[in-house]
Amino acid sequence: MTNSAMDDLFISWETSPYPSIKMTTFFPVYAQLFGHLRGKACTFVETGILDGGSLFMWKKWLGDQARVIGIDLNPQALK
Repeated sequence: MTNSAMDDLFISWETSPYPSIKMTTFFPVYAQLFGHLRGKACTFVETGILDGGSLFMWKKWLGDQARVIGIDLNPQALK
């Protein structure tokens, strides 16, 4: 993991068009666990998306080849 990857993830989170509640202390772990997926074709599934902001974060951070899927029990999350 590089500081650049973690910084990019933080910026992606901050600039998401929808809100996302994330513990920023998790970002180093996210960067370490998922950094190898950046710029590659992958399918990334997130459960519990609430307002969906993190879906935009993941898409921006992982890149154009990534397919990001969000799952939530709340029907309002479809927006």
